[in-house]
Amino acid sequence: MANRFKTKFWRVGIVLFAVIIVGGCAAPTEAPSPLPEEEKPPPVTGEIKRIVEVEATEQTLHYQRQSFWTAERFSELSANKDEFEADFMSSFDSNLAEYNLYAQNYEISFDEPNGSTKVTCHIYNGISKKGDKYTARFEKWLSLPVGFDLLDFHKISPDTLYGETEVEGMPVTVTLRFPVPITGNCHWHVWYPMPR
Repeated sequence: MANRFKTKFWRVGIVLFAVIIVGGCAAPTEAPSPLPEEEKPPPVTGEIKRIVEVEATEQTLHYQRQSFWTAERFSELSANKDEFEADFMSSFDSNLAEYNLYAQNYEISFDEPNGSTKVTCHIYNGISKKGDKYTARFEKWLSLPVGFDLLDFHKISPDTLYGETEVEGMPVTVTLRFPVPITGNCHWHVWYPMPR
């Protein structure tokens, strides 16, 4: 009786061992490896070019952003203008709020021949005054790519900084104009004297 039990035990053990071995030999399924950063396709937004211009006056930043779109995307946006306007303002306001800034006087237009949208507004709390000097703050609300900031801009005239870059493969130009020649800048700030 004991021998039969031992024999049965060994048979069950051998079967279990075989199942484990065979299961372990099955080809493992591998998850696809992620694409390197440079090979990842950009998100499908349909925006193909952006031109941003910001002009500083007293203590207001006058912001203008012209976005050029693929024909298909521009057609979609034109068909849903109210939704585009609401989405843009909500997103932009949220981005500005992170830096204690806010925008007013939005104007949004659609340029059919060029397939572009143009947004203008006034941004407040972006310029501070100390004595007879002003400091304009730009931080990351300009939506520049990581690693690109005002130190990468060129001073194309005494009162104008110009930057040219790409955001997720899309060309972007940014022009910052001031009422007088600037005295300096760092990564996100520009200094200039009080206009006379």
